[in-house]
Amino acid sequence: MNRQDIYPGRQWRDRFAMWAQEFPKHYWLPEEELKITGFFTKERLTLEQATKRAEREAKPIVPGMAWGHYWEYGWFFAEWTVPQRLEGKRLVFLPGFGEEMLVWVNGKESGAVDKKHTNVTLSRNAKAGQTFRIAAECYAGHGPRMEAGCFCRKGEKPFSDEDICQVVTGPSFAAIWQEEIFQTAMDYLTLYSLLSRLPERSLRAMKVTEGLKQFTLLADFELPEEELAESLVRADEVLKPLLSCTNGSTAPKFTVFGQSHLDLAWLWTLEETRRKAARTYSNQLSLMEEYPDYQFLLCEPPVLEYLKESYPELWKRVKEKAAEERMIPEGAFYVESDTNMPCGESLVRQVLYGKEWFRKEFGVDSRLAWLPDCFGFTPALPQILTQCGVPYFATQKMIRQDPECEPFPYNDFWWQGIDGSRVLAHTYKENNAPLSPGDMIRRWEEDRIQDEGIEGMIYPYGYGDGGGGPTRELVETAQRCIDLEGAPRVKLESPVSYFKALEKRGTENVFTGELYLAWHRGTYTAQAKTKLGVRRAECLLKEAEYWNTVLAGRQIQVAEKKGETQKTSDVASAMERCGRLRGLWDRLLMQEFHDVLPGTGIERVHEEAEAELAAVAGESEELLREILAEIKETLPEAAEEALPDKAAQKRMPAQKRMREKEEYLLLSESLTVRLNGAGQVMSLRALRDGEPWEAVGEPMNTFRLYRNVNSYYDAWEIGSMYEKEEDVLDTKSWSITEDTFEGRPAWRLEGSLKDSLLTQIICLSEDGCMVEFHTRIDWHERHRMLKVDFPSSVRSDHVTGEVAFGAYARPTTRSYQWEKDRYEVCGHRYSVLEDGRSGIALLNDCKYGYSAKEDRISLTLLRSPLMPDMHADQGLQEFSYACFPFAGSFQDAKVAQRAVRFNRRSHLDAGLRSEADRLAEKISPFTLTVEDGKDRSCHVLLEAAKLSEDGSGKMVFRLYEAAGCPQKVRLVLSPAWKTAKVRQADLLEKADSKLPVKDGTFMVEFHAFEIKTLLISLK
Repeated sequence: MNRQDIYPGRQWRDRFAMWAQEFPKHYWLPEEELKITGFFTKERLTLEQATKRAEREAKPIVPGMAWGHYWEYGWFFAEWTVPQRLEGKRLVFLPGFGEEMLVWVNGKESGAVDKKHTNVTLSRNAKAGQTFRIAAECYAGHGPRMEAGCFCRKGEKPFSDEDICQVVTGPSFAAIWQEEIFQTAMDYLTLYSLLSRLPERSLRAMKVTEGLKQFTLLADFELPEEELAESLVRADEVLKPLLSCTNGSTAPKFTVFGQSHLDLAWLWTLEETRRKAARTYSNQLSLMEEYPDYQFLLCEPPVLEYLKESYPELWKRVKEKAAEERMIPEGAFYVESDTNMPCGESLVRQVLYGKEWFRKEFGVDSRLAWLPDCFGFTPALPQILTQCGVPYFATQKMIRQDPECEPFPYNDFWWQGIDGSRVLAHTYKENNAPLSPGDMIRRWEEDRIQDEGIEGMIYPYGYGDGGGGPTRELVETAQRCIDLEGAPRVKLESPVSYFKALEKRGTENVFTGELYLAWHRGTYTAQAKTKLGVRRAECLLKEAEYWNTVLAGRQIQVAEKKGETQKTSDVASAMERCGRLRGLWDRLLMQEFHDVLPGTGIERVHEEAEAELAAVAGESEELLREILAEIKETLPEAAEEALPDKAAQKRMPAQKRMREKEEYLLLSESLTVRLNGAGQVMSLRALRDGEPWEAVGEPMNTFRLYRNVNSYYDAWEIGSMYEKEEDVLDTKSWSITEDTFEGRPAWRLEGSLKDSLLTQIICLSEDGCMVEFHTRIDWHERHRMLKVDFPSSVRSDHVTGEVAFGAYARPTTRSYQWEKDRYEVCGHRYSVLEDGRSGIALLNDCKYGYSAKEDRISLTLLRSPLMPDMHADQGLQEFSYACFPFAGSFQDAKVAQRAVRFNRRSHLDAGLRSEADRLAEKISPFTLTVEDGKDRSCHVLLEAAKLSEDGSGKMVFRLYEAAGCPQKVRLVLSPAWKTAKVRQADLLEKADSKLPVKDGTFMVEFHAFEIKTLLISLK
């Protein structure tokens, strides 16, 4: 029997609860109903603009009035003068015209109202005759937005999107705040919460029970209001001694600070986040005026940039509190991005630009990667953080994974990445959390994972996502819990303080590899167009930035030949473009936020993301055109004429297309592909040691449609039972006809997928070594998931998939629970099965989710959840993938390099790509070869090239070892760069060791998956 059923007895327990529930009804007394005027708009207005407009448009707002169409805001105004009888009183404003609003009092942002914050303080010590001019911008909302799944027949809607008025107004009051009753309530509620978690037979529980009993006998809520406060204050004397009891020396210590996790975009848009930021920070500044030891975590630069741009006075006050170390600027990342899907360079820029912002605005070196809500973490992250000077990492997500799956083993641990780098990490439970003694005891007793080697936890508290952060109630409770017997000891301090103490104490726990979240696996696939937009923007932006760096080198050389001294002005046009490229990076990084790129936002969020990503890609492409044209201008005329035509020079292997009865063949010197009428690959014969081998197990390129109905988190989830819910496709009516693709013979497949239409061009790659599938689907499924299977003759106990800055192996077996949990995983441009002699690689140009079991890889192509966007992924979808059978290892088969080329070919305009390739033959900065005396493939790839952030004109080249094979690499600079000075640097571009360059050649040693940044300056 639960002890709460017997202790302290049902009658007393119900009595305690009744008294607790009664307190909030008496915090305030209505003094005067205010006359409200207002108007409605969908425009974003400043207070000044709204005030002027109100002079023309404002009308009386009376209780019972309906307002608030979707996406609509109301501006409301009132004026009130304090009467003599209220001299010295604490007065509050209680609005009755909506739930989410920012309130100005006499022109100052004074607080916000939301579901958790019900009032705004007008004065803590009112003066008779004082006038308050109140203005409020209130958001009506944009209809119901839900996360849970539901059953929804064809033709039905999962929720109503009818644009109705969403708010009915009530009365608004100026009210007297009854501080004595409030403080008594805080005492009572703190002990009431504590009792709920104390050991039932402990002396402490007995004493607290006696105190609460005595309190309820003395506190009479049926007294007239003017006598109630005196009754409660008298009863409170019984509680004071119980609150003064302190802990022993072995009580756990919680690092406690205010926080309001605010998603940049999710069930609302970026523009609404701008307002949510103002509401949240106005509340926190109001608390800081009253509580001198209260601290609040200040993170995510774009949120704060919104304050700086739109609420300059609010921003000024934030800066003042940061200078007092009340606001804690920390977090390292530019946005709290997804880390599974962005490319390595995107993750570098998140930290590089995040740290730069914190340093520029607050003069602090951010030391903590604060990523509370991301859906798992790439194994490349420890190295990125280490090389960016970020030694600490915190998240709450790993404890919150599916309880059916194997639990994460640690709270405090060293997280070791694929290259061996380590950061000190902590995982706690719950964001957007309330705070009470009971909550903290539960956190320690139930949510703590470790049974030893831990002395405390991080405890961020406050309401998030527009909830406005902590309330007065929470701050008051935190103060009472600083050293309260029976509860964890509270330390009001920065989260970095926790890590410093942990670092000093030490931990033996080490977790190696990705932090796989056994939850939210559908985020690797949902909102395919957003994911395509990110992949394409990354590809084009990096290409433009690379050639801008080459251009800078050319401009320096041209200046030198003219006898000029190297100055920043020598690279003027390249430097000017750096600013434009930086702006594009900022815009891209915003769309990699952990509810945008994963596909879990509402419809408008993804419409805006797709438009923004298309703009980033388009502007990057235009920059690339400009840069290539300018590079050609730096070449002597003869040299330009001598530019090789790489495509023309390369002998393309002969390819054929044939039909044999009911089979459709594609042939090259290296490959023979046999298809059936449904586009399935029945045979895939490649060469191994000069002999043909069959790569197909069962038919490849088999489309499988599964029901995907989730009971909760619809857009986020793929249930483990999905394979038992296959919606078998009827392919009898599918057709296959002759076609061509970029001049190569191809087969065109057409067919229906239930309510969707499939068109696929199947051809061999240019070199004839792999089979490509260029796909268009007019997708109109609901609660379905489409996968494509590639069962092979290669059997392996692991599948290797590309991740940021490397590759990572996951199990294909299902022997243990942790293996079963990984029924869907995330990868980038390729995944590989290999057995030592041969293998198959599955390449893609915009897909991230896949599964692998024994001998097959299944690429997840599309999903169609209904929540929170009922139109998710509907319409035309385009993507490409390819199957590459190879002999030997995937490293020696250069799968990573092939995947890079495949993506570049998909995302770069053919003319631009051809021109860039021709220039590359002539003016590439350097070449790479392996220096070990053996004929081995070079696995070092160039991730990015850019000009340095310090504006000096130095060139930055970011390379990494991509295959897990340590290598010593010889870099040979082009003749024009032979006099260059080369230094190694970290990811923040801080120079370290100087590399000796002899005759334009130098050596660099790479550990497995190591990232190296080279700074090159030309004399």
